[in-house]
Amino acid sequence: NMVENRLTKVKNMKRLSDCEMLVMKCIWDADKDLSVLEIKDALKEKYGRDYERTTICTFGTRLKEKGFVETYRKGHGFRYHPLVSKVDMRDMQMEEALEFWYENSPVKFMEAFCGNIKMTADEVKEIKNLIQKVEQQQ
Repeated sequence: NMVENRLTKVKNMKRLSDCEMLVMKCIWDADKDLSVLEIKDALKEKYGRDYERTTICTFGTRLKEKGFVETYRKGHGFRYHPLVSKVDMRDMQMEEALEFWYENSPVKFMEAFCGNIKMTADEVKEIKNLIQKVEQQQ
């Protein structure tokens, strides 16, 4: 299973702290390699976190040691390039949540999801379409 192989790599990596995860999310969402200053600005703007440059450098060093980013010099500073994709991280976390909270049951997951999330009629329609696609693939 290709998805399994992709996610096994991420599962076997060291866990990220909440702050490290936010740094990764800033990099992924930017869809380009970021400098420390760009990460600093994104953390403040998106998450209201105002970290010193040195703190962000420490997060960057940890992310590099854990294999989530590589760095390269550009101008006066470093750029951080993701080595793990946003999709792989998201899918791995979804898989773990399904296992941990819902006993690997998509039905229990959907029951909780639909019970807790307010959806528009269009969103409900889109979800029905997704379920129909799954049915067609059976």
